Amino acid sequence: MAPVYDEEAAVPLASGKQSVKPHVVSLDGSVSKQWRGSLCNCLAGCDQIAWAACALTQVVPCVAFGLNMNKALRLPVVWQTTLFAFLFVVTGYLYYGAAVNVTVYCAPITVQNSTADMPPLQLGPDTEECHAAQALQGISFVPLVLVGLIGTVYATYRRTQIRKKFGIAGSELGDFCQWCWCPACALCQETRTLWHNNVTEGVWLGPTTTGLKDTALAHYSAPGVNQIVYGM
Repeated sequence: MAPVYDEEAAVPLASGKQSVKPHVVSLDGSVSKQWRGSLCNCLAGCDQIAWAACALTQVVPCVAFGLNMNKALRLPVVWQTTLFAFLFVVTGYLYYGAAVNVTVYCAPITVQNSTADMPPLQLGPDTEECHAAQALQGISFVPLVLVGLIGTVYATYRRTQIRKKFGIAGSELGDFCQWCWCPACALCQETRTLWHNNVTEGVWLGPTTTGLKDTALAHYSAPGVNQIVYGM
């Protein structure tokens, strides 16, 4: 039986032109889609969508996550944005502030007081201020790790939901590793994929492309999936 394909990326045709690379469609009609671009390729495709997705995820990742959840899973944007901001952004800045305190109070410096009758303030590794800053940093590290782990598991769960809903190739372990090792890359890849394929209110509409209109193969189609049949 001849293989059946759906359109995704560029491959050469017999006419010498380039078409869209097919993904194999199984006999039961299911299609194994792919994420748009590799994990670490933030500008995959180097088009307007890629640039916009990369900029949004790097500047306001919580907003990008909230929009993704609304587009793919129809979840409230405000609630998902706030949750992501708390799990990843706020807790990170709290620990960063504690680390800055350690840098300031544990540095071996002398601070002159504004009044002449007061002795200068000595700061350094053996001062009470330094010990207090170190204790605060240590205390804040434990909840930071716990909240970060919860955030990673939650983001992995949502990524797996999106992947299974739209038939994107991958695994639960892969989803967790990608969010654990490079959460910014995983979020950018999800955003890029949803935007490129015009996902709206939980519906995968597919990319807006006219690459196959000038070929006879464009006439082959099936409900819900644009298909190309070779060797029939």
